[in-house]
Amino acid sequence: MLEKINKIIYLNNLKKSLSKTKIDNLKKKFFFLSNTPYSKLSKKNKKHFEKLNIKKKDISVLKYTNYTQQLARALNNYITINKIFNNYKSVLDLGCGVGYFLYVNKFFKKKITGIDWLEANAYYERDSINFIKKYNKILNIRPINYKIVENFKPDIKKKFGLITAFSANFDGTYKNRYKFIPWNFSNYKSFFDKIENYLAPHGKFLIKFNEKWEYKKNFYIDKKFEKFLIKKKLWYGKGIVTNLKVNEEILGLFY
Repeated sequence: MLEKINKIIYLNNLKKSLSKTKIDNLKKKFFFLSNTPYSKLSKKNKKHFEKLNIKKKDISVLKYTNYTQQLARALNNYITINKIFNNYKSVLDLGCGVGYFLYVNKFFKKKITGIDWLEANAYYERDSINFIKKYNKILNIRPINYKIVENFKPDIKKKFGLITAFSANFDGTYKNRYKFIPWNFSNYKSFFDKIENYLAPHGKFLIKFNEKWEYKKNFYIDKKFEKFLIKKKLWYGKGIVTNLKVNEEILGLFY
């Protein structure tokens, strides 16, 4: 009961610290970024989604203007992580987007750093990137513009107690909007080895693999990589890795 009350208090304080007017104005300005109705998709694209058992596509960035929902999700992630790892003082968020998780961490006096690729790409076009940049300003988040790749080596001199990646979309190659080729084991291992260079002693890398987007539907990591994750004691969200004997609280991260 106390935890629930605290969540409500924190959420209300977080909402008060936001400029709702600026968010509403941003939504009005970028109204055209709303989802394309499934009924208006081309026959080719419709078939693509049907094969993946997806009846409604969702690529809109306007969902971030629902600040109550987004803050609640970020706050829940923060509280859940702190149940199992509460001694970190700094956080690096990979693919931070508009920056809600960093915003919450800043509220709780953590030192924050975000990384995202703020250039038009196969998934987000120029208008979506401009929207994200303007939203960063509203939240006072200043991401490092860096494309996250297998040979992870951003120009960052410090180390972090916590590195996060929520619904990672960088772990592979986009051939186009509808064709994604995921990393193989050696790609993942190389990336994780590079990540460790940015972790402080006893730091943790928490990653949730994004298996729910249309190009990754039903995508699973191979068993060899599962064993690698377990050996390295690097935690991850549920849904992508199966048959693991891990604390349920850890598996509940990001949900």
